[in-house]
Formats: sequence, C-alpha cells, structure tokens
Amino acid sequence: MVRVAFDHRLSLRITIRRILVVLLLMMAMNSLGDSFFNNYAYAAKSGLSCTKAGLKSGSLICTKVKGKLIWQPVKKKQTLSVQFPAKAYISSQTITITYSDSSGLRIKTTSTSPAICTIDNKIISLIASGYCVIRLNQSGNSRFLSASTKEIKILILASNQISFSLPNSLLLSTNTYPLSGTSTSGLQLTYESLTPEICSSTETTLVLIKPGLCTIRASQSGSDFYEAAPPVEATIAIQGSNKILFSPSDSLLLSTNAYPLSGTSTSGLPLTYESLTPEICSITETTLTLIKLGLCTIRASQSGSDFYEAA
Repeated sequence: MVRVAFDHRLSLRITIRRILVVLLLMMAMNSLGDSFFNNYAYAAKSGLSCTKAGLKSGSLICTKVKGKLIWQPVKKKQTLSVQFPAKAYISSQTITITYSDSSGLRIKTTSTSPAICTIDNKIISLIASGYCVIRLNQSGNSRFLSASTKEIKILILASNQISFSLPNSLLLSTNTYPLSGTSTSGLQLTYESLTPEICSSTETTLVLIKPGLCTIRASQSGSDFYEAAPPVEATIAIQGSNKILFSPSDSLLLSTNAYPLSGTSTSGLPLTYESLTPEICSITETTLTLIKLGLCTIRASQSGSDFYEAA
C-alpha cells in the first residue's frame, strides 16, 4: 500500500499566484480601456455582435440597434450646397435653382410658403409676391449621416406700373387741379414738377403759376414686395386769359381816307381786324380805309395761342 502525502502549503502558493496574475491582467485591461478592445477587435464583421457601444474596428463601430450591440460601418458626414437668386420677379413665372450633396444621394425639396411659390425638383413656380422659402434635406442611409437641413429665402417682387395723364390744357384762372394717377401695386404715387416756373405740385394737387408748358413726373418707388415703377411724365398747356381792348373813334370825316387801328389784347398777341360793312370801309392789316359815307362796323378778334385762350 502506497501512501501519498498532500502538501497544503504548495497548493496555497499556486492559488495565490493565479489570483495575482488575474488581478494584474484586470488592472492592465482597465488602464488600457477601449484601446485594448480595439486592438483585439480584428475579427469584427459587419452585423456581428459586439460588447461595448462606441468601440471601433477599422471602418466598423459597435452600435446599439433595436436593443442589441452589433458591428456596423462608420457613417460618413455629408453636406448640402445650393445656389439661388436673392430675388426674382413674379412676371418671370419660374426660376431655377441648383443644389448638390457630397454623398450624391437624392435631395428632398419642399416649399414652406406654398401661397408664394411651389417647387418641382429644381424648378420654382412663382405664385404671388412675398418671400419664397424652400427647405432642402437629405436623411442619409447606411453609409451616410443625415445632412444638416438648409432653408433658402427668395424675395419675389410683383411688377408695378403707373397710370397717369393730364388734360391737354387748363386755364390759368383754374388755379389748381387734382392729380389722380394710380399704380398697379395700389401704392401711392409721388408727383414732381419739372417746370417749377410754370406750375408746382403739392402732394396730389397741381398749382398753376403762369402760362406755359407744365410737365409733371409721377413716380412710385415700390415696397418690400413690389418693384419700383417706371416713372411717367405728362405735359399740359397752361393758358392765360385773353381779352381785347379796342375803342376806335366814334366818327371820322370821309376826307380822312385812312385811320390806324390800335387795339390790344391782355395776352399781348396781335389783333385781327375785319370790316363787317365792306361797302362803307375796308381794312388792310391795321389800317382802316374809308370808302363812302355811312356806318362802318369793325370786328377785332384774337384767336389765342398754345398758352392763351381765344379772346
């Protein structure tokens, strides 16, 4: 019979050594942190399970998906770029913008101001004046992160036309005349006299100063949503009053033969004379010629001019 002796002291020494080795390994792993796992993640494959979110292995990252940690490809960032006009006129009906994404993925475009504009791909249809706001986004895929959403704002201006006219002429004695032009924008017009020595304007009133050609310019400078209107000019003849001063002698001797006619007009324009009794007297320009005894009747007239009414 063989007796085997068991040395308890040797067993205890081996156990203590093992415990120390394990403790040293744990301390080393703790000090290395994630880098330790990363160094030993060479066997990672996309779709396989992993142990800690955020760990990386080459182009893979440990990601939590539906409650499970699995290896997935690291997603790349993507950026949107867009080119667009700062403003456009509604009369153009449509405008085109250009945009691209660094990933090459399809970009979604949406109008957030459908009462002002709509968009189909890169074509914007203009509906009304105001700010056209377009939103662009790309939500990413398995390889790319979502791109930052971009919003662009384009000022849409409506056209603005002036309707303004004046009568051909006005008598100076009228003194004032209302100015009543309009604009398609509905915005108020501004008036300016280009002949201030003949006429002036006060807000919406034309003030007549003296006979002559009066020219008024109507303008409308636009607003946030209406373009400035092309100015319109209108010209009117301001006519002064015209009266005749003519009083020939009550009687003349036939032997006088000829008599000068010297009437005047308040306009300063020359008079025209006409004999209404040609058998008794006749007229040559401003000279009265006596023919025979009788009652001689002379008519003096003044037909006016561009700036004076007929007397």
